[in-house]
Order: sequence, then C-alpha cells, then structure tokens
Amino acid sequence: MVAGPPTAQHPHPMSLTSIPLCPRNLLIPVPFAVAAQVPPGPIHRELGPASTGIQCHARVCPGHAAGGTLLHADIRTDNLLLADHGPVVVDWPWACRGAAFVDLVLFAPSVAMQGSPPPADLIALSRYGRAASREALAALACGLAGYFTERALRPPPPGLPTVRAFQAAQGTVARRWLAELI
Repeated sequence: MVAGPPTAQHPHPMSLTSIPLCPRNLLIPVPFAVAAQVPPGPIHRELGPASTGIQCHARVCPGHAAGGTLLHADIRTDNLLLADHGPVVVDWPWACRGAAFVDLVLFAPSVAMQGSPPPADLIALSRYGRAASREALAALACGLAGYFTERALRPPPPGLPTVRAFQAAQGTVARRWLAELI
C-alpha cells in the first residue's frame, strides 16, 4: 500500500484519504471496560486507585487518535527490517490515518518489554511524542492497556501458542505506563 502519485514501482497508489481513519479495532474503549471487570488482581494492583478512572480515559481515546498521518498501527520488532538506509516497516494490514504520535504509543510497550527504554522515555525521544498532551497519551495508553489485557485473557488461537503471553507482557507494560500517566 502506497499513498501518493503513481510511480514505476507503484502504478496504482492509494490516496491517503482512502485509508480508514484510526481507530479501527484497536483503539476502542470496550476492551478496557471488559478488562476492568476482571476480579481484583494484577490489573488493579498496578493501577491502584487509578483503576476507577480507566473507563473515562478509554472513552476519549478515539478523539485523541484522530489525525491525518498514515499509521501502521502494528509496529513491533517483527514488522521492522533493518536495511542499509535505515529501518523499513513491513506488514501493513491495519494501516489507518490518525495522530502522528499514535504509532509511537502503540510501539512503546513492545520496545520496553524487550529491554529498551520505558514508554515515557521513548515518547520523549520523538517530537511528535513530546507534542502530545498527557491526556492524549493517557487515553491511548488506556485503550492499548485494555486491548492487550483483554486479548491476553483469551485462549490462544490455533498455531499461535505464545501470542497471549506476548500480549500479557505488553499489557503489563501498558498498564504500568497508564498508572504513571493518570
């Protein structure tokens, strides 16, 4: 998928306006509302008193994700190729349009769980991250924490026995980050 004028490599590019707006199915408030119903345990211990405000943040998430930037919406290390000229992002089935900092927020838990900077430090390295309001970061972190938490509670899909553990680890990072933000 390429946005822009036709070229020899991409004779049938898509218009950026033909790409759906973010959020599609990731940044919706429902998952964290579901996760909030889980009996007290790690989720509530990590969020502490803030656990009562999570649905409020999740409800405003879609508004903060709005924008006109082309987003990948699933950047992880396995969707990056390191080339001589820099990283290349591959596997674009969730492409959408949204705020310029959204991909960085979505990428942050994956980076942190693999031993790199915590989300707040990663966000601070980007001009788009630094420009995002704390409220916007909290809203997106809430949606992301809910998504990973709810998904991790499901049985693994056939052929992907480790995906729920991966989502649980990202959920833990996202919930801790959310607790810092709210």
